[in-house]
Amino acid sequence: MTILNIVQLLGLLVLTATLLAMLRQIYLQNLLLKAQLLKDRFEMYWRTYEPVEKEQISEFKLYPRDYMDISMYETRYQGNDNAIRRYIYMSQVYEFLSFTYALKMMRVPDPIGYHFVESWTKELISSPEFMDVHNQYRGYYPQFEAFVEHLWLSGVEGRAIPRQQGERDISRHPKS
Repeated sequence: MTILNIVQLLGLLVLTATLLAMLRQIYLQNLLLKAQLLKDRFEMYWRTYEPVEKEQISEFKLYPRDYMDISMYETRYQGNDNAIRRYIYMSQVYEFLSFTYALKMMRVPDPIGYHFVESWTKELISSPEFMDVHNQYRGYYPQFEAFVEHLWLSGVEGRAIPRQQGERDISRHPKS
């Protein structure tokens, strides 16, 4: 074996060791990402238990267009603090469920499991506030939108998704 062969072999060994180190680093980064996603999921879950504050209701009343179509606000929510409180709560629950559903679609392992997403969503579909939130948020969470609408339509034959007249359809906006 000549010196040139030894140098080439050592170069190959260094490249192999570098590749193995990079693969290990990628694996560890993926583990850290999954752990961070689960941490975020649990934080979002515990936020659903936080009570809706008066300040949130006041902000909702001040800027109702930020939360829903103004006609829906005027017909269902204006002057009804309890309905506004339920809407804000349901928006927190909706975002948690859509985030958890996205984790399920990404196949991020969850120690608790994902079975509750479907059962909890099925129960909430009967809530008018949940469906109002769904009608306003659906374009932001297209995979969860399809999931909710599938559950809604499978619940009763011939059922149509409730839509509000003049409701914003953000799903038509170009996706980035």
